[in-house]
Amino acid sequence: PIVASFDLHGVITDPVLRSCNAITVYHTYPHIDLYETGERSAKLLLKILDGEAKPVTARVRIPALVRGDELKTKSGCFGERVAETIAIEKSAVGLSGGIFIGNPFTDVPDLASNVIVCTNGDEALAKESAERIAADFWRDREKMQAFLTPVKEAVALARAAYATKGGTTILVDAADATSSGACGDSNVLLAELMAQGFEGSTLVAITDAPAVAAARSVGIGGSVKTKVGGAMDPRYTPVEVSGTVHMLSDGEFNNEAEGEPWHAGDCAVIKAGNFTIVLMSKPVSLHNRSLFYAHGQDPKKFD
Repeated sequence: PIVASFDLHGVITDPVLRSCNAITVYHTYPHIDLYETGERSAKLLLKILDGEAKPVTARVRIPALVRGDELKTKSGCFGERVAETIAIEKSAVGLSGGIFIGNPFTDVPDLASNVIVCTNGDEALAKESAERIAADFWRDREKMQAFLTPVKEAVALARAAYATKGGTTILVDAADATSSGACGDSNVLLAELMAQGFEGSTLVAITDAPAVAAARSVGIGGSVKTKVGGAMDPRYTPVEVSGTVHMLSDGEFNNEAEGEPWHAGDCAVIKAGNFTIVLMSKPVSLHNRSLFYAHGQDPKKFD
């Protein structure tokens, strides 16, 4: 028997469902139930091995892609739908339940939202429950729409905040999220900040092994001129920066949240005017400040 556990941002496919006796899905966003999801998978697997469970899974595909604050399971309407799947999972005949919402930036054919309900031999209950929860999700889909800010406008807002001493502005390029498998070599924000002449102190992280090599070739304190961005994804046009090499590292450090090692490969910090650029050779997750802290940079101290 095979029981697999998944991130709710994953993309569920027919081959996966055919290959697994059952699956479990994270119930929280932000994700804090990684351990518990693995535990649920293990207990379900043992039930199957002991002959106590004959899993039947229903999947209802929803043609919607969602983002935004309503997906926070503790406070948003998405959490209400997830709670419905948890109630079924904890019922006498339930085995597992959850909702996949995928990731709108993942360019694959099976991308969609999906409700998964697995019961102990009760196919009708699994199907009815999954369809009911999917209908509730579809009803709420407009609440779960994210309204994104275009890059030019976002940088203009940052300039306005800087002009009025509005504290730190955080610009998030969600389509280039290394935590979701992207390269991390997008330079669209850096290029627009430079184009609009942003004068505030700016901290940027980009994956660019050739730029790191250029920095290492001159050493700490050396002057370097190099192109940054688009090292792996040809859709980005590299931008030229000139500055001083502030720091070099082997890119080995621990994640501040869970403590596990992260491997960014050779890294370099270049200071180019008001821009501090942390360059990685390999993408690491940027869902917290670990990369910046490991290279002596505190995001709070930047505009």
